[in-house]
Order: sequence, then structure tokens, then C-alpha cells
Amino acid sequence: MKQKVTLVTILQSIANKHQKIKHNHEVFIAENVQTSRISLVPIDYIVLFYVLITTGLLIVFRERLQDELPHILFRFGVVALIFIMQWSYNRFPGSFTAFLRFAYPLAIVTFFYSETEYFNHLFFNNLDPVISGLDQKIFGFQPSLEFSQVVPYKWFNELMYMGYFAYYCITFLVAFNVFLFRTEVFQKVSFVIISAFVMYYIIFIIFPVVGPQFYFPYPENHVPAYGFFGNLVKLIQATAERPTAAFPSAHVGLGVILLYFSVVYLPRFAPIMIFFFVILCFATVYIKAHYLIDVLAGLVTGPLLGYLSSRLYSALALVIGPQNSHSI
Repeated sequence: MKQKVTLVTILQSIANKHQKIKHNHEVFIAENVQTSRISLVPIDYIVLFYVLITTGLLIVFRERLQDELPHILFRFGVVALIFIMQWSYNRFPGSFTAFLRFAYPLAIVTFFYSETEYFNHLFFNNLDPVISGLDQKIFGFQPSLEFSQVVPYKWFNELMYMGYFAYYCITFLVAFNVFLFRTEVFQKVSFVIISAFVMYYIIFIIFPVVGPQFYFPYPENHVPAYGFFGNLVKLIQATAERPTAAFPSAHVGLGVILLYFSVVYLPRFAPIMIFFFVILCFATVYIKAHYLIDVLAGLVTGPLLGYLSSRLYSALALVIGPQNSHSI
């Protein structure tokens, strides 16, 4: 007999799910609270790896770099943050501190991104002529310049800006929902996301490509904004966007990784993620943040860096033995 759905059964279902989440978090916390004063987890190592690599650049290229002090102080701050996160989690174990302990790099990757502009002139000069030349050679025109001209409709313009803005939200939303509903794999998921960010940033430092919005002159590089999301993205670009990090597209590459996690661990969230991912791929070219070749490179490098990050986590798990070393 089919059970009648009532308000009571709905509330009971919500209560049961809450109890399951609470139990999973209690297990996760009990397994991961560390008793030693200094005990790093895998995500700490990938953050320290980036800090070490870029500190080496500060030392080796000190004669070519300027205003090193803020960058040096920032690195001390990152190291201090790692131990603050560990201390707070051990001292006040709970769901909130557990999420912060294993997802804190999400709060600092923006600073890592902005630093790629500081370092990206050390190995090569600007490579936009090469990348834009590839677009021209492969497609016979410049997709990043033509797309918004061919489809100038205001509703489509706003849709593209909405898809681009979604990128700023989906990373946190996927990580947070994995923490809520698939707590047993949260530590590895957060590691893979941050590791992929770090790998992309190292690529951006070595291969400087600024993208159409910075490479082409005005008005070719301009796309008007007509609605809420358009103006919001314009504000973010004016305050936080830097002439760096165009090839390959980390928006698309990280989007592939987040889409994979959504399909595997958050199937109910996956249709929403697929929708925004498709729009994001188009939006990066439409608003001239990326060349089309950047998007294609992101589709290739995303799975590759996700796989490498997953294997790296497994290797670290063998060395330092975290409890949550589930395969992805």
C-alpha cells in the first residue's frame, strides 16, 4: 500500500536526514581530531607546496621583482592560518570548525590567483599573440570577438553573465554540500579542488596569457552589461580581475571537476550543475574572459588535473595516514 504523504511524514523525513548528517559529522570529527600539537593533513601540504614554490620564485628572481614584503608577509600569514585552523579544530571540535579545517584554502585561493600576475612575467613574455593566433588559425576568426556581436540580445547577455557569476558560487556550494551529505569523502574532495587550483596557478605563472578582455583594445574587448548579473560581474572584474590566468581556462577545468563530484556524490544537485557548467563554457568566451582555445584546453586539463590531484591525495594518505582516504 502506498504510504500517504502528510506534513508529519515530511517533518519526520527531514528529522531523519538531520540525524544522519549529525551522525556522519560526529564520526568525521572523532576520526580527524588530532592529538599532537603539530599534525598536518593532506590539504595543508598542497597549500605549503604552493607557498614553497612561490617563495622560491621570490628568492631566485628577487632582482626582477618589486614590493616583495607584502608577499613575504602573506606567506607567513598562510602558515599561521594553517596552525590556527588545526588548533581551533582540536580545541573546539564541531561541524563548523571541521568545515573550516578542511576547506580554509577556499578563502585564500583568490589571493593566490592575484599573485599569478605578480609572477607571470618571469619565464615568458605575454603569450596572447600565440593563443589568439591559434584561435584565428583553427576557427578562421576570433570567437571571443564575434560571439557577443552575433548574439547581442539583452536576455542572452544577462544569461551569459549569470553563468559566469555562478562560477564564484559553485565551488563553495559543491564543497559545502559534500560536507553535509557525503562527509566521508569531504577531506579528499576539498583536497582535489584546492590541488587543481594550485596546479592551474603554477601553469599561469609559467605561461602568461591575459585573455581577450585585456589583450584586445577598446571597444573590441568590451561587452556591455544590461542587467543585475552583468553589472555584478563588471563590479567583480573591476575590483578583483587581473590580466592573468587565461590559458587554460580554470573556470572550465574546475567546472569539469566540480561537475564530476556533483554527478558522483550529489546526484540531485547534478542537473543544476550541468546547466550552469554549459552556460559557463559559453560565457567565458562571450564576455571575452577567455579565447575559445582556452575553453577547449580547460575541458582537457580539468579531468587530467583532477586525476593527478586524486592520485596525489592517495599517495599522501599512504604517508600520513588520514582516516578519510576514500577513492574517487
